[in-house]
Amino acid sequence: MHWTRCILCDDPDPSDPEFFERVMEAVEALDELGLFFDVDADEEHGDGEQLSWLEQDELAELALCKDRQSGICSLSVGAVKVADTRRIVDALGQTLAFETLSGLLERARGPLLREPSILSKIAMIAKRPEPETVSILVDALDHRFVPVRYHAACAMGITGWTIFASELELRLKGEPDDDVREACRRALLSCSGAR
Repeated sequence: MHWTRCILCDDPDPSDPEFFERVMEAVEALDELGLFFDVDADEEHGDGEQLSWLEQDELAELALCKDRQSGICSLSVGAVKVADTRRIVDALGQTLAFETLSGLLERARGPLLREPSILSKIAMIAKRPEPETVSILVDALDHRFVPVRYHAACAMGITGWTIFASELELRLKGEPDDDVREACRRALLSCSGAR
């Protein structure tokens, strides 16, 4: 399966009937592409909730996730063919509003303390370590406010990019906050390939 994650704008609540109705409209619109999805599972996890759909021929899967800790709501799309993944995302985007990497990067240049979870959103949808993405996350790891440093470390762990390993090692040695140190430790495991 080829997977991509789409971050929903404004972090909606999946249990909100109006939002859920829009999600179901988007899923049903995929019928026109010849992909027929049915609800597969509705699960509660320690870190959030997830609603999954499976395509009847098992050619694709959808998962709507809401992370309790960060509040981030995302839709993961997987398909056997890369082209189908793109078609599904494009079709869902006709009904649902997704964040774009360029929009997130632009907002991250502003005051991060208002929305430090934006760093995790960037990490979730960035495909490769582009210079601007790396720069924003590295700069945030040195931010004067603890929540921003914490989210920067978490974001680096989400990417798993080895380019962050040295920055995380440095932060581990000098970080005064216990939670940030722990986030750096977990991120370093991810970024050093020791998952």
